Amino acid sequence: MSAPTQANKASQRPPLRRVGQSTAQHVPQDPTQFKIPDIPKRTPLALTPSNLRKLQQARDRCVSASSQMSVKTTDSLESNASDFLEAKIEQLTEFKNYFELVKRGILKGNDQQPLSNEELQSHMEPVVTKLATTTATLQVLKSQKRHLAHDLEGETAAFRRQKTGGEPQGLLERAYVQAIIDRVMCATAKQGATPFKAKRFKENVNEVYGITDQRTSRKFNWCHVLGIWRDAEMIKAAHIVPKSLNIGDLGHIFGDPKDVISDPLNAISLHKNIELHLDQGTIVIVPAPGDFTDPTTWRCLVLDQSKGMDIICLRTDVKDMDRTPDRGDQFVRVKDLHDRPLTFLNDNRPRRRYLYFRFIISYLNAKRQNMADLSVPLETKQFWPSPGGYLHESTLRIMARSVSGCELPPPLVSGQTFEHSDNPSQDNDAGNTLAAAIIKPALFSTRASDLEEELEDADV
Repeated sequence: MSAPTQANKASQRPPLRRVGQSTAQHVPQDPTQFKIPDIPKRTPLALTPSNLRKLQQARDRCVSASSQMSVKTTDSLESNASDFLEAKIEQLTEFKNYFELVKRGILKGNDQQPLSNEELQSHMEPVVTKLATTTATLQVLKSQKRHLAHDLEGETAAFRRQKTGGEPQGLLERAYVQAIIDRVMCATAKQGATPFKAKRFKENVNEVYGITDQRTSRKFNWCHVLGIWRDAEMIKAAHIVPKSLNIGDLGHIFGDPKDVISDPLNAISLHKNIELHLDQGTIVIVPAPGDFTDPTTWRCLVLDQSKGMDIICLRTDVKDMDRTPDRGDQFVRVKDLHDRPLTFLNDNRPRRRYLYFRFIISYLNAKRQNMADLSVPLETKQFWPSPGGYLHESTLRIMARSVSGCELPPPLVSGQTFEHSDNPSQDNDAGNTLAAAIIKPALFSTRASDLEEELEDADV
C-alpha cells in the first residue's frame, strides 16, 4: 500500500474549530424514583458507631422532609406548583446530605479498619451513583424551578378542565414525573448549540494533526501509536477525556469553561483496537522520560499485562515491528505497544492536561480492580516530569476517593494541580458526578450508539 511520507515536517498550525457540544450528561434511568433512603445492606459493617448515629439522625430528617412532600403531593387542591417544588428540593437536599454522610462514613471506616477492595467497591458504588443522581436532579430543579412551576400549573389546570369528577390524589406529583425526566436528560445537552458529530470531529482531528494534508487518499488514515497508514474505517478519532463525562463538571476540574469534548486536541488518531484498550485502561500515553520537549515526545505504556497477548493487527502491516525478535508471530499484540513512541505528522500534540486526566482515570480503575502489579509502579515513579497545574485539586481528590476509596499518592499529583475555588459545594458535586460517570459510564451517558458512530466515522 502506498502512503504519504511519515516525516515529521513542520506545518503551520491550523485553526481549531469548535465542533458542537457533547450530549454526554449525568442522568438517572428514572430520576423520579426517590424513596426514603436506608443504609445499604452490609454497609453498617463499614461504619463506626459515631457515623451510624449521625446517619440515623440524617435519615430521620429524610423521613420528615418526605412527610412534608407527601402532604404537598396528596393535597393538590391546597398546594401550588411552587410550594410543591420547594418541598421536593428540600426532600432531595436531605437525601443528598444523607448519601454524602454514608460515603464519608464508609471511607472513614475503611481508613480505620481497611476492607477488601471488593467489599469497599460493593459499598461505595451504589452510594456514589445515588449521590450523583440526586445531585443532577437537584441542579435541574434549582436552575429551572420557575419554568417547571409554570409547566406544572399548566398541566394540572388542563387536567382539571377536562375532568368532571373528583381530582385524583398526587396530581402535581404525576405532572412532575412527566416533566422532570425530560429536563434532567436534556440539561447537559442544552449546554451546546448542536449535538456532537463524530464525523465532523474526526475531520477536525485529521486537520489539526496534519493527516488531511499528507494522505494521498481519503481511504487512508494515520495511527499515531503504530505510525502507519491504514484503511480509514479502521482508524478512530479516539477521545482522551471520555465523552461520557459532563461538560460542566469537566470545566470545573480543568478550571476552564471551554468545551473539552469537542476540542480536536482532546483526541489522537488510533487503530480501533488500540482505542478500545485506551478506553479500558489497558494502555496509557505518557511523556517520554526526561524534561518536556517542544513538541512533546509521547510514548505508549501497557498497564494491564493480562491483556498483553490481545491482537492489534497483522505484524506485516507495521514494518519496524516486522523486524523485531517476535517476527515469528504474525500479529502485533498489546505487549508490543509498551514503551512505543507516538509518531506525529506535524508539530501539534494533544493537550497535556487531557492526557494527564486520562492517566489518572486509568490509575483509579486499576485501584478499583485491585491490580497491585499495575498501580504500585504508578504510585512510585515520576511519569510527569514537569509540573503543569492541570486539574483542580479538591475536585480531583473527591473524584479519586469516590472511585477508588483511597487518596491519590503524592508522586501522581505533586505539581500537577491547582487549588482555587469560591464554591466548595461545587467541588464536591463535580467530584461525585465525575466519579459516578467513571464507575458506571453506561448509566450516565446519552452518547450515540456504536453503530451510529461507525457510520459517521467511515472514510474520514
